[in-house]
Amino acid sequence: MTPKKQIRIKRKEAREIINELFKPEEKEMDFKDMLREEIVEAFIKNGLDQHYLAGISVGKKNRPLTLEFSSQLFKEYQCEKPSEKALAQIVVSAFGRILECSEMFKNCKDMKSFSKIGREIDRANRQFIFSLAALKKFSSDKNESSKK
Repeated sequence: MTPKKQIRIKRKEAREIINELFKPEEKEMDFKDMLREEIVEAFIKNGLDQHYLAGISVGKKNRPLTLEFSSQLFKEYQCEKPSEKALAQIVVSAFGRILECSEMFKNCKDMKSFSKIGREIDRANRQFIFSLAALKKFSSDKNESSKK
């Protein structure tokens, strides 16, 4: 074996050992994935208070609007109980779906998609109206019981 070939083999072995010892991509990805899971778990545990459900129910474009709407809805109806908070999140989620579907509806080209998106907008509108009515009912019942 020639000295040049021996040097190439030693370099290759050294490179393999270094790569095995220091796998920065894998370790960073593992850490990032673990951190992401921990953050998502924390958000889910406190999701009703932090408007997490409102944030994940829409795309990035409409997220700030839905988060602000969720915050204002919590204040308007003084949502304190988990059931009230969950109902408010359903209202916000339906509102977000209306926004998202309206955007798709505007860009729709064929009749089949047009029909499906129209049905989804109708469904989201009904969910929004009924959930908001239920939230108003909760709020009015709470106000009446506090007056007594």
